[in-house]
Amino acid sequence: MRVFFHLNGGTKVVYERYECSRSGLLDDPTFDLPTHLIPRPLRPIGSRFLVEWVPLPRGANLGEDERRQFFVSNTRVLVLAPSGQGAPCYAPGMSRTPRSLGYRTDLALRVQAGAEVEDHGTYTVVRSPANPTFWWGNFLLLHEPPRPGTLEDWQARFREAHPGAAHVTFGMDTADGEAGAAAEFQAAGFRLDRNTVLTTARTTPPAKPLPEGVTLRSLETDADWDAALTLRLAVNAADERPSEEAGYRTFAAQRLAGLRAAQEAGHGAYLGAFLEEQMLAGLGVYSAGGGVTRYQNVETHPDWRSRGLAGHLVHFAGEWARARLGAHTLVIVADPEYHAQRLYERVGFRSTEVQTGLERPPAGG
Repeated sequence: MRVFFHLNGGTKVVYERYECSRSGLLDDPTFDLPTHLIPRPLRPIGSRFLVEWVPLPRGANLGEDERRQFFVSNTRVLVLAPSGQGAPCYAPGMSRTPRSLGYRTDLALRVQAGAEVEDHGTYTVVRSPANPTFWWGNFLLLHEPPRPGTLEDWQARFREAHPGAAHVTFGMDTADGEAGAAAEFQAAGFRLDRNTVLTTARTTPPAKPLPEGVTLRSLETDADWDAALTLRLAVNAADERPSEEAGYRTFAAQRLAGLRAAQEAGHGAYLGAFLEEQMLAGLGVYSAGGGVTRYQNVETHPDWRSRGLAGHLVHFAGEWARARLGAHTLVIVADPEYHAQRLYERVGFRSTEVQTGLERPPAGG
């Protein structure tokens, strides 16, 4: 279910429902929203913005007025709702829910980090203005696999949507790895990626004990987020084909800034395994709405791999999401040719679908 609100007269919002899977979120179809709390771009009559229902912790005993507290950002209002009544929300301008669980959760998290999403009927445009070099924050999601002979048309549509981009990326809204005429794209220099989408209701703790002195916790201070950036740079430097250092630093800093903003808005958290002040491993875990939670950026410092840190952090994040976000479905995406998928399976995840995409890096990238 997705809920969009229309601003009507500056102080009143009225909701509409699309593809409703639940009902009864509000008995009263309208409620007052003080004008001074509404961002100016949203004040004109007829403007649209996103409402996301944030489940209250179990056992919370709040009155109706407290349940209707809200928090406003540039494009969304977060409304507290009783646990279990949360609804998945995506973005203003969308008229469909992606079939792919991978892309459905991708879009939810991209919007939380500031992305813009536009539905164009046969494809969806995703833009991340604050991070233009993020390939999978600036792409087209094709609603069907590309047909033969459509390569030039799709490239033209990408250039129209992302005129300054050096990369070209297309997602395919399928769940079984179907890629249509991907061979034509591959012949033009695109890489075909098929990643495994894994899910579980609850993770299990790894057998290997956590190394002595290591603590698992969320990032809170500027120093914590600086440590997360240092970790990301170390992981990139150790890669077989590392990205150029200065460009990657900019990209990684902007990516973490978006995740930090999503954490501060209450969507989830970035968690780390720390030895004193050094961050040895990290990941993000964020709500995609409706009890679905998505992991992001699972990584371990090269000097600390194979010591069980990632497994413990994945399990810790799952329990954190169940307690703090009301999660009943945990989602994580893995490269099937990389060892991480086996790690996720050891803590309880199982393959659910295949997420398919085509990407062409910048020249020389």
